[in-house]
Formats: sequence, C-alpha cells, structure tokens
Amino acid sequence: MCNKCKVLIVDEDFAVRENLKLLLQSHYDVTLVSDGKKAIKKIYKEKIDLVTLDLEVSNPRGIELVKAIKDHDSDIEIVIITANTDLRTAIDALHYGVFDYLNKPFNMTELISVMNAAAQKRQLNIKLKSMFKELNSLRETKLTAPSSSLLGEDEILIKIAHKICYSYFNENQRIDGDYNDYLRFVRLLASTLESKDPYTHGHSERVSYYSALLSGSLSFEAKLDEELRIAAYLHDIGKIGVSDKLVRKQDSLTNEEWSLIKEHPEKGVNLICCLKTSRNIISYVRHHHERFDGKGYPYGLSGEDIPIGGRIIAIADAYDAMISDRPYRRALSPEQAQIELEKCAGTQFDPKLVKLFLETLPKDYNQGLEPIAA
Repeated sequence: MCNKCKVLIVDEDFAVRENLKLLLQSHYDVTLVSDGKKAIKKIYKEKIDLVTLDLEVSNPRGIELVKAIKDHDSDIEIVIITANTDLRTAIDALHYGVFDYLNKPFNMTELISVMNAAAQKRQLNIKLKSMFKELNSLRETKLTAPSSSLLGEDEILIKIAHKICYSYFNENQRIDGDYNDYLRFVRLLASTLESKDPYTHGHSERVSYYSALLSGSLSFEAKLDEELRIAAYLHDIGKIGVSDKLVRKQDSLTNEEWSLIKEHPEKGVNLICCLKTSRNIISYVRHHHERFDGKGYPYGLSGEDIPIGGRIIAIADAYDAMISDRPYRRALSPEQAQIELEKCAGTQFDPKLVKLFLETLPKDYNQGLEPIAA
C-alpha cells in the first residue's frame, strides 16, 4: 500500500468530512474540501493519490468533477460516497475510472476496506508501469539481439505476470486461496491494465456487473458466482500480449491481424495460471469467444458444450462493447444493443441466456439513455 497516501475528501457536509477524516487519518494524509472548485485547485497544487467524492457537491458537480480530476491525473483513484443511487450514474462513474461506489450512510468497515483496496491499486499501478517499461525495454533489445538469446515475448509476459501476482500476494499476505482476495486482486489488475485505453476503461468492471446480474437470475451457488466474476474481470487480460496498434485499429483488420487478435483467450489463460485459478475460471476465460452455432474461437465449441460461464461472459461482453464507443464506431443505444442481442440469439449467443439477460437488465437503465462515450 502507498506509504501515507494523500487522500482528498470532497463533501459539502461538514459532519461527513470530519467523520471521514477521523476514520482515515491514522493511515492516510487527509485533506478536506467542500466543493468541486476547491478540489480541482487542490489536485493542481498537490500530488493527490486518492479522492473520496460526493456526487452532489457543486461547481462542478457529479460526473463532470470526476472527469475533471481524471483529465488532470488519470492515476488518481476515486471512491464515490453519495446518497445518489441512480444506476446509470453508477455505471457512468465506473466508465470514467471511479474505483468504487458507496452509498450513504456508509458502512465504516466497508469504507476502510475499499480505501485500502484503492491504495493497493495505486501501488499496483506504479509496479505495472515499471514492469511494462521492463517489457518494452526487452522488446527493443529483442529487435537487435539474436532471437535465441532472449525469451519469447509470451514468456516475458508470463514472467512479468508471475512477478506481479507473487509481489501482491506476498506483500498483502494473501496466499490463503480465499476467492475474495483473488477477486480483489484481479479487479485491481484488470482495471489498471485498462486505464491506459479510454475505449476499454472500466469494461471488465461492467462485464463482471452484467455477468453477475445474469448468474443471480440462474441462482448460482456462491463459489460458481465468485469464479464467474473473477473470469469476467480477466476475460480480456490476454490482450496485453497483443499489439495496441491492432487492439485500437480503426480500419478493418486483415486476416493475419484478426488471427493475432483471436489468440488473446489462450494468451490470457497462460497469464493467469500463476493465480492458482480454478478450472472453471480458466475455462470461462478460454471460451468466452465461442459461438452457440460453433463458429467461434478458439475451439469452435457449440451449444451447451460451451461452458456456462463462457456463454454468460460472451453476452455481457458484447452488450457492454455495443453500448460503448470504440475506435472504429460510435456506441449503440441500449435499445439498439438489445435488439442486436435478440438478432444473434441462437447463432452467436445462447438464446435462453439472452432472453434471461434482457429480462434481468434494470428497466430504468434500458429506457431513454445516451450511449456510453469514451
């Protein structure tokens, strides 16, 4: 965790500010402000690590303040603490890189846990930047050195992933196999990796959210639900082994480029083996791009031969991708995305799961909403 991380508390309520300070000051260097203008002024003057923010503060308010903070320093971790329970606002907050969203009145134990996790992500982000700098250095060396003298790039990525995992678990004493610990770690890892790309920022968080909605309707037992959530966070982690130029390409991919993109599920499996992950998690990550008609990848499985978690993540992944901007197209509206899911039920997606997913989506989120912009 950060050594005495600097926390900025932004709330118009004096009593709330003081209570938060009392709870956090033993572990963090805490500063208090009462509105958005003062918050922005503070982050421009000082190096702030974490921000707690009430969406009801003024000047600027809500998501606009979140955007202003992230535009200045995308590495600042933001925890929303608010009485605003609007679902769309929560989804937008996740899209713009908010770490977590707590409702008032907040639970003290939960708040401290979330703040500690946000601080761990901040520290993890620093480590990741250092390690990916190491990877880029190795890539450059590989261009000028005999290929036989260096590890392959996939091996380098796996080595770095192992270093990240063991570093995290050793420092935080999380080697007991508790799925809550793994879930926390993979959430930190996925969100940190996505933070460099505005088109995918928060994508895994939302895919996990939509997957959990669907698994809740299926009455999954607790362990299966935890495994699904972990796999949803990790489903695209293999893309760190694919060139950013391909992932963000605005033009159509060539056949060769598309073949490289389709390697990401297997690359992801190779990367997460160090997490002591279950067979279910590995299977869900490996098969989330299979199609119900057997025309997907990597193995061309069809129907119920595709693991249930893979079928669920496929729907959640496609839905969030459709309602989000991408380099090659603008976002669809939620209504348009739902029509596309219905069109592809029975070919790309499990038709029973599509029907259940559309029934499960909160009604107030489906109607009259603007698409999520990058």
